[in-house]
Amino acid sequence: MRLRRRYGAERLEAACQRAVLLDACSYQSIKSMLATATDRQPLPRHEAATTQKIVHENLRGRDYYLLAESAGGGEGRETHP
Repeated sequence: MRLRRRYGAERLEAACQRAVLLDACSYQSIKSMLATATDRQPLPRHEAATTQKIVHENLRGRDYYLLAESAGGGEGRETHP
């Protein structure tokens, strides 16, 4: 890529890593990251977003299904009261 000549291999590699993480792997996205020096900022922590537990009254969760299996009512269990 010509971007390597202008910005250097290290910055281009950092921009490409960020592009893969953000699913923005177009030439224009990488060029924009380099032009705005976004490649020099720390990468966002991806695992923090995926490990946050969602709490909502309509979510049954793992324990609900474990109880259904242990009670012998796993398949065909009614979900309405």
